Amino acid sequence: MKRYISSIICACTLCLAAGCSDSTGSATGPEEQVLLEGVDISLQESDETVAATKATSDYAVNKNIDPTKTMVGRESWELDVTINNSNGSFGPQSATFTWDAVNNYWTPGTDIFFPNYTRQEVELTLHPVPWSAIAFDQRADILGQDVLIQDGTTSITVYPAHIPEIEVKHAHSMLDFRFLGIEDSDINTISVEVGGDTYYPYKVPGTTSPEYLLIIPVGSSSPIIRMGTPGGANYYQTTVDKITNTQVNTCYCFTLRGLELQLAEITIENWATGRAMSGDYTSETSYPTFRGIPEAQITLFYDNGLAQDIILDSQGEYTGRPSGRTITGIRYLGVTNEPDPPLVLSSTIIDLTPYL
Repeated sequence: MKRYISSIICACTLCLAAGCSDSTGSATGPEEQVLLEGVDISLQESDETVAATKATSDYAVNKNIDPTKTMVGRESWELDVTINNSNGSFGPQSATFTWDAVNNYWTPGTDIFFPNYTRQEVELTLHPVPWSAIAFDQRADILGQDVLIQDGTTSITVYPAHIPEIEVKHAHSMLDFRFLGIEDSDINTISVEVGGDTYYPYKVPGTTSPEYLLIIPVGSSSPIIRMGTPGGANYYQTTVDKITNTQVNTCYCFTLRGLELQLAEITIENWATGRAMSGDYTSETSYPTFRGIPEAQITLFYDNGLAQDIILDSQGEYTGRPSGRTITGIRYLGVTNEPDPPLVLSSTIIDLTPYL
């Protein structure tokens, strides 16, 4: 796993670190117990498992324009933590933490202890106050629906520095959908029907094509996208029946084309990494994804005599239409390597790393 220690979220799986004092509380079991002063939330990417599907770099999720990417705005929330001792030497320890703006961490309202040098199961929820359910209207506040959790399925070790690290994730599912061939002036209203309920999504600012984010309940299926045109005379809708039984911490990305709202593609994506995950998707055109050194500038030479310049992104990926089928040369930092045998583009993932 890659870890990003930062006060600003750049991915959607998080790490929770608890800073502790050197003093200890009275022990009620065989372990020494550590009194926690507070917890500090920082970032951690999830496993870098990427399926052989096209990359999802065209979408807003996990980018700076995605409000769920940042911790800014969550300072007034509550952090509820329960520590369950796995070997039964003392009962569950629970406390509600509040944000300490001076020390930049979350502090407990009551004393909470963590057994030292043992593995414990931790349950955690970071939520707005008050919190009851996902709002139907998210046009002005999608961040307020983004509850973060640790469901107690991971055991945590307290190291000698007394700083446990705890992974948390988005409690719900999210849709990220965009329109191609449609201008903002063509759109009057956008709504999404999920399980008989009507939701109004958040419009992502600054995108070249209209794009929307919507947090929905886990287990949702077949959302219906409805668009109304100015004047309210014409309405168009598409049922996205390839989305079934949505999962925790997962974003479902798709594109609708033209006013007939033809479904162009679906990609099931890890909300945490901004990369494609395994799942059914359709695409009018599916191009290969080249992988290699992050931000590398590369020239590809094909057997048809064409050359193609590509730039890998910060994740070391580039998805686009190739200029040929067979690569005979790869130039990086002024050095050209000639694959032997030539590299045939016969899959959707092309690893250029051995040639850089």
